[in-house]
Amino acid sequence: MTAARAVRLGLAADLLSTAIACGGSAPASPSQSALPFRTGPYAVSFLAAEAISSASTGLVAACPGVSKLGVAAVDLTVTLQPDGTGWTGRPSTPANGDFEIHFEYAGANDREILVSATARGTAIDGGSPIPSPGQLPGVARIMLGSAQLTGSVIRSGIAGGGMVTTTVAFGNLTGDTAACAPNTVPWFISRLGL
Repeated sequence: MTAARAVRLGLAADLLSTAIACGGSAPASPSQSALPFRTGPYAVSFLAAEAISSASTGLVAACPGVSKLGVAAVDLTVTLQPDGTGWTGRPSTPANGDFEIHFEYAGANDREILVSATARGTAIDGGSPIPSPGQLPGVARIMLGSAQLTGSVIRSGIAGGGMVTTTVAFGNLTGDTAACAPNTVPWFISRLGL
């Protein structure tokens, strides 16, 4: 893991921990959804790694060969809007691909709201405030097919994350790809312009 990637993961964890501690509020947009999102821009990230650590089995192969692609993450901005009983996000610019993500309520506990999501299409990296070393915006992509995601969002709706539970693949501009095993690709979402 590169130092910049470790910093990015640390910042994401800090943001999520801070946001969870801040409590919650009702959604700002009218919707039949129990999810606390607001209509507007959100940053979405998918992280790529050769292997991940598992508490039960130690180091687990995640996306073998992804480091040779020069891909560490796909970061893009989506616009979330209420959609039936859930929320759907699409890239804010066509340069970020034909990606679509749809979140649905899956339960709750004292600190967070559980979500299930479907993601489809291809998301093309649009850059990050903390870019991965050697990765230029627009180079990395994730091919989701029709992926399933699970996770949670904090009650205020400003941040959340989880895991892609189906097989997906990361790729680069030259068309090289690396397949990722189920439950090895973390995803994060955070509201922009708090």
